[in-house]
Amino acid sequence: MTEIFTKKILPVKVYIAQTEKGFSCGIIDEHLYHTNDYYVSLTLARGMLRLALKNPDMVFDEGILAMGEEMESEDNLDFEKFLEKRRNKLN
Repeated sequence: MTEIFTKKILPVKVYIAQTEKGFSCGIIDEHLYHTNDYYVSLTLARGMLRLALKNPDMVFDEGILAMGEEMESEDNLDFEKFLEKRRNKLN
């Protein structure tokens, strides 16, 4: 068995929270991931957060486009069902 299958791989967790002035975001438990194994994942997460903080309108628009693409892929989609499906994916 290769080494990648014997290691326990933990996800890099990113949070985004709505605030009174807009939103906040960050990496959860970043201190746990200071190893070479997580360098790429942490770098991608930091890049996503930086992009969201520097260009929130662009990131929001991309989110709308992504939801639209998902909606187009399903015939006669009920938006309420779509939202429920999205919420369940997040849990």
